[in-house]
Amino acid sequence: MNDLSQAHGPSHRDDPLRPLAERLNALPAEKQRIFLRQLREKGIDARRLPIVAAPAETTHTLSYSQRRLWLLWQLEPTASAYHITGGLQLTGQLNEAALQAALADIVARHAVLRSVFPSEDGEPVVRVQAADACAVLLGREDLSELSAQAQDAALARLAQAQARQPFDLTQGPLLRLCLVRCDAERHALLVTLHHIVADGVSVELFVQELAGGYARHLQVVDSPLPGLEVQYSDYARWQRLWLESGESEQQLAYWRERLGVEEPVLELPVDHLRSGLPTYHGARVGKPLSEATSSRLRQFARSQQATPFMVLLAAYGVWLSRLCGQTQLRVGIPVANREAVATQGLIGCFVNTQVWPLSVSRRESFIDQLKAVREQALQAQAHQDLPFEQLVEALQPQRSMGRNPLFQVMFNHLQRGDSQLDVGGLVFERLDQAAETAQLDLTLTTEEDRQGQITATFSYATDLFEAATVHAWHAHFLFLLEQLLEQPERALHELLPLTPAEQQQLSGWNATEENYPSYANLPALIGQQVRATPDALALV
Repeated sequence: MNDLSQAHGPSHRDDPLRPLAERLNALPAEKQRIFLRQLREKGIDARRLPIVAAPAETTHTLSYSQRRLWLLWQLEPTASAYHITGGLQLTGQLNEAALQAALADIVARHAVLRSVFPSEDGEPVVRVQAADACAVLLGREDLSELSAQAQDAALARLAQAQARQPFDLTQGPLLRLCLVRCDAERHALLVTLHHIVADGVSVELFVQELAGGYARHLQVVDSPLPGLEVQYSDYARWQRLWLESGESEQQLAYWRERLGVEEPVLELPVDHLRSGLPTYHGARVGKPLSEATSSRLRQFARSQQATPFMVLLAAYGVWLSRLCGQTQLRVGIPVANREAVATQGLIGCFVNTQVWPLSVSRRESFIDQLKAVREQALQAQAHQDLPFEQLVEALQPQRSMGRNPLFQVMFNHLQRGDSQLDVGGLVFERLDQAAETAQLDLTLTTEEDRQGQITATFSYATDLFEAATVHAWHAHFLFLLEQLLEQPERALHELLPLTPAEQQQLSGWNATEENYPSYANLPALIGQQVRATPDALALV
């Protein structure tokens, strides 16, 4: 997730503005909006006010993202495009009772995981089930009788089945868990959530709290987890009040000017014609960058006062422009949207999507391209709060069931923490699961680990593209990236269009030289061919 901002304020509990926020919180909603507008008129940034818990009798509110996801689910209740999947490999002696208790703690701690979204008069509402009435259902599968190779295949099938199984937003639960036993010392925990209650950062928090809770129930550690001062519903309420106080109008004005009235559609060269209704079936192609390339990328970013995210996005824009022959592009950029201190420990759907226009000139250098991306990133950081749903509603793009509104490709840069956690002799390790869904035509996801190693992965819609096509694209992108890093001052049109393997293949195709007798002229050669194949067509 691209976190374009840093948390502000010393801490949520000790924030000097907390008393003001609490007094504001006690006012009726309409008076809150008036007060926030007055702060804005005085030049005071209301975003600095900490989020505080709403009074107990307050009706729960959907966030803008939740409302959009609810509407999408109404249209396609069986689609799995908005399911978030995660998996853990558990190596060592597993205490299932401690694991079950740790899972129950997480669900009790985060009310959003106990939420359901029924409809009242055609509008979605939030209902939070009591913690003591919400049992954590942990499914179980046993693969211990299978060979190691058969286990891997069976586990992959189970993971896909778990990921594709529909959720009922009106009934819940919206968290699905399955514990798979491979042998006495090896288990896998499959986790599936609906996006309406979680995002990518939430999965990382889930794993951290699970490991910590498991340790506490084993009595490996005795420090209790601090209670949550606010819940996701408090954030949703705060978000609406703040945006409705005039912030959304200000940020919308920026994005209207930035995006303009034209809506360029990125025409990727497809293998299959686009159908009216996408299936959201997808696949992915990924490969780590070499250590040398990862290191060079980080050094180049520092030299340009940029970040790896900016460098990779700039390279992605250059590659897309080459692929499609277009100079004006739009790319979707997910941002973590967790600037407020109180949101950083919450599970929930915080992620927001921005639409970045990219302009690529073949006469310019990669340094020029990176400068433009860097400037846009700084501006986008100051306007990252406008919900994507409001942007779509305001711009009214031409709708098509076969295309995403406003953009068709996405870029997401992730920074990964520790891949392993050792808790009481049980090792928690991320279990990689191949995605079989695609919300967009093409998404580039880059992941940077603690050692600075970067992996680049293309996720693509299998309705549109063959695997061989995307494998070739991935090779092109990595080759172009290396050229851009080696010669960043060179004009983009001077860079090589083909990989070394393709250049060699092309040379092989063009190796058509033949030895002809020195005495033979063209009429003689034609006559020779006529005698050899008298019945063949001479010209079509």
